[in-house]
Amino acid sequence: MIVSFEFLSPESIENVITCINYRVDRVVCFGRKSSIETVGKSASAFLKKYCGVFSVEFIELPYNNLEGTVSTMEKVILSETQKGNKLFFDITGGEGLALMSFGILSEKYDLPMHSFDIPKNQLKEYGKNKDKLLSANAPARRVDLTLEKYIELYGGIINKEVHKYFASDDNEEALRTVKKVFSVSLMYKEEWNGFLEFFRNNLIPDEKLVSSSSVNEICRLIKKEGSPLGSLDLLADILEELERNELLAYLIMNDDIIRFRLKDKTVLESLRSGGTILEAIVYDRQRRVSDHCMRGVHIDWDGVIHARRGIDVLNEIDVLSISGNVPTFISCKSGKTNSGQILTALYELETVANRFGGKYAKKELVKINKCPSVNAERAKEMGIKLTTL
Repeated sequence: MIVSFEFLSPESIENVITCINYRVDRVVCFGRKSSIETVGKSASAFLKKYCGVFSVEFIELPYNNLEGTVSTMEKVILSETQKGNKLFFDITGGEGLALMSFGILSEKYDLPMHSFDIPKNQLKEYGKNKDKLLSANAPARRVDLTLEKYIELYGGIINKEVHKYFASDDNEEALRTVKKVFSVSLMYKEEWNGFLEFFRNNLIPDEKLVSSSSVNEICRLIKKEGSPLGSLDLLADILEELERNELLAYLIMNDDIIRFRLKDKTVLESLRSGGTILEAIVYDRQRRVSDHCMRGVHIDWDGVIHARRGIDVLNEIDVLSISGNVPTFISCKSGKTNSGQILTALYELETVANRFGGKYAKKELVKINKCPSVNAERAKEMGIKLTTL
């Protein structure tokens, strides 16, 4: 039987990385009581459910006591070797007395140690006898880390009941349409969100995707206090640009009427929900460079979807992807945002990424407009990449 001895790390991916890459029968996790209580349950469930580990045991180590730590580990080593099991020490993420104890016992009983470079997924092995190393004894394999598995490992769950479906996610023609809408939005960076608000409130088309309004009524709405749109000329310019990009089937504008027909429902979806086009662009970029990618992801904090609404604590991530062992959490912000709104977005992104991605997670904030320098500095301090499109 192949047995892996682990340090129970608060960084969940470190507790399962050996079993993700090699077939192991039993895992013995040494750790503090606090670590066992916080990450033990999710680690055990992941190892059994996805890695095919038959047995997972947690053994509490004495606090700040080298002699006691060595003694506790040695008893388990003797018990496992008497059963004829092959033992391997995973020192990934190990530190302090536990790491020192593994070193002492590895030398005493000639047992191999190994560690993983998590981002690179590279195995490093330490031992005098190559025939005793993990790679020479345990069957190599790879448990694919989907986003669902990774979030589950960190104690959460992706709530698919509230997940939105976007036609452009798996339809190249729809995606091309979204990209055209996005190109028009970039021409009117400052005015785009105002146009979208005006469109949603006053220009939503009928079931045939036709919108028709009198010029007098449009002018009245534009002049109304609090109107998000600056002028009739601006509206005309944007509609003409949409027509030039073949996003309108036709456009009629004269002194009396403004009538147009949207090309299809993808255009309607893009104009009705302005932020979704930026998410679609980022999603398309990310899915091409990752193993698994989703957008509009709702993460439930306690990993349990309750029947009653309002009980679950959810956070939405605009775009979430994973490459190898490393997830990427992306927040998208379109249109004008002040410094305070950007700071809030940075803190929200950091909180969710740290909780469900851990220290190896990548974090990115994508904006249409450039961030103020004070926000850029704060993002750098938080390890968040800023991207301006």
